[in-house]
Amino acid sequence: MTDELLLGIAGVAATVIGLFLVGVLFFVEGGMRGPAREGRAELWRYMRSGTRIVMLLFAMALLLSLALVALELPWARALFVVLSAVLVVANVETALKVRATLVTQSRTLLLNEIAGTVGVVAIVALPWILGGLRPNREDLTLAALIALATAFTSVGAIALSTFDIARLDAVPSGGGRAPQRAGTEALTEVRLLRPAGGIYPATDDYAHGVEIRNPQRLVFVAGTMGLDSAGAAGASLEEQLRLVWDNVRAVLAAAGMTLDNVVRVTSYLRDVDYAEENAKARVAALGRAVPTTAIVTQTLAEDWLVEIEVIAAG
Repeated sequence: MTDELLLGIAGVAATVIGLFLVGVLFFVEGGMRGPAREGRAELWRYMRSGTRIVMLLFAMALLLSLALVALELPWARALFVVLSAVLVVANVETALKVRATLVTQSRTLLLNEIAGTVGVVAIVALPWILGGLRPNREDLTLAALIALATAFTSVGAIALSTFDIARLDAVPSGGGRAPQRAGTEALTEVRLLRPAGGIYPATDDYAHGVEIRNPQRLVFVAGTMGLDSAGAAGASLEEQLRLVWDNVRAVLAAAGMTLDNVVRVTSYLRDVDYAEENAKARVAALGRAVPTTAIVTQTLAEDWLVEIEVIAAG
């Protein structure tokens, strides 16, 4: 394996890293403003992780090739060990993000995850298999080549998966016609209202109000109970709260929205002692503060411990 070949690998990797970064910036700028759809957020989380894997693969091809030219072989081996460890950790974390959504919404990403994992295993294991405890220059060059090839494959898969995201944007998961957006129409803006003075302070999970500018749609979800698909109430408050938020998700999904669109929550509790657990469940479901009200009242059935209604905007 000559220095010319190694420098050629490094040159290709460096060039593609620059082009890939530019492509990612343009893609994020245009794509992140798309409307919320069921499954879209899952795809975006995976693609962020997949982009990181691609960068690590290109970095391994670049750095390992340069190290084999400029450093002594033991130092190149040490760099290979470090890069391999980082790559394995990142790949495991990315694999954990594969959900059922990827199977149903983007087969491309699912196949990419399988192929990428095989590639990472080959990159990390082959030099040691071929060269034993002291892989030579040729063994490490092979790892750099596999890293470059795997990265190119992943770039192609990520590019193809954008069609899956476009499909989600075009067709709401609940069916019907997708909302129209005029070219000059401003995007929905949500701003929490937390006055600095003249009123009692808000808490981390509570806001005094919310301002919604340029909403395209409003969805009002009726009081939703902690009932399973057969209409049976959960056995405990914890179980009913889980079912309530699952049911709210399902209603919002029918409108092509997610919990990220929720801007207002009203809770009806059968007992004042349920307030703390209800608040924890709300924060766990939404992950942010929204205007909310909790009312202690009798529910329509004795085994209904909590009822929640929400307003969503998008």
